[in-house]
Amino acid sequence: MSASATNLAAQIRDIVRADSFAAAVDEFESFPEASLLSPTSRAFVDQLVRLQQPTAVLEIGTYYAGTSEIIARVLAATGTGILFTIDALEARETVVQEAMSRWPEAARDVTTFVAVDSLGFFKRISLNPALRFDLAFVDGDHMHAPALMDLIHCARFAANGAVILVDDYQLPSVNWAVRDFLHLHPDWQEISGVFADGIEATALEGLKPSVEGTSFLVLVGPVNNGVGARPVSYFHHEFAGAAIAGARLTFTPDHGNGTLSAMFIIDSVGKTSVETTSRTISRRIEAQQNDLWLALEPPLDAHYGSQAEKNSCEMILIWHDAHSGDRLDLLAPPEFVIP
Repeated sequence: MSASATNLAAQIRDIVRADSFAAAVDEFESFPEASLLSPTSRAFVDQLVRLQQPTAVLEIGTYYAGTSEIIARVLAATGTGILFTIDALEARETVVQEAMSRWPEAARDVTTFVAVDSLGFFKRISLNPALRFDLAFVDGDHMHAPALMDLIHCARFAANGAVILVDDYQLPSVNWAVRDFLHLHPDWQEISGVFADGIEATALEGLKPSVEGTSFLVLVGPVNNGVGARPVSYFHHEFAGAAIAGARLTFTPDHGNGTLSAMFIIDSVGKTSVETTSRTISRRIEAQQNDLWLALEPPLDAHYGSQAEKNSCEMILIWHDAHSGDRLDLLAPPEFVIP
């Protein structure tokens, strides 16, 4: 865990140790009425949002919008960000909208509720490659595979130094989804060492939360999202144009000499078929270099060009450091360039 991530993890652990936390728990003893969380968990969510002051928050699993209200009230009070809250059951829309109608106007103004499953939501926001979440609250489908996919997608759309809060640590399916996620994403860390016995250790009982008295596992992400020997994908869906000219990247200079390989894949949707074009390029990066123009010369054309019903592009990156094997840490998502 990096020094910055370690510091954030310590600050999060200290939330419940603060002298003011007991008063915060009392405040949430019976508020909000719609929340299914314990008073301690409610107070922890409130204090975490105040600590982090996120620009964008995602909640998967709105249900009665109790936790949504806690988050939205803090965002409105601090003026720091917005909340997207989603629920897979369309029938919940009326319930949620009715609950939100009783909130303060400022809390409603920073909240967007969408009746959609998480996969559908992530497909939608892929249209906005600049959107990244500083905090994600995961309380959706509790089966292992859907919970794991929620975590993977949250990491994909996470801002630098993001936090993922996973509810219901005591459910083995959820607990193992977190373990499997950490195995796949070693740059993410659980804050309290509850997997000190190893993330692969078998356990159905004796599962522990990250924060005593809450129902949460708390994960902190890397300060900079990076590229290593494992392929990392970036999407630019439904781009307006007939081709991709390349992508611009900015990254931290603390790396050695190495080679960045990129595969660009365009899916072009016509009236009767989907046609794919692709090209792979590699570029040498010198030590301490901090930006790169990945030019496609000539530009990579979409099969149906501007006549396509939809053109979308995926870029897959792999980084090979010549010496240390370190990652190439990106300062921002790649910027696709359309000629």
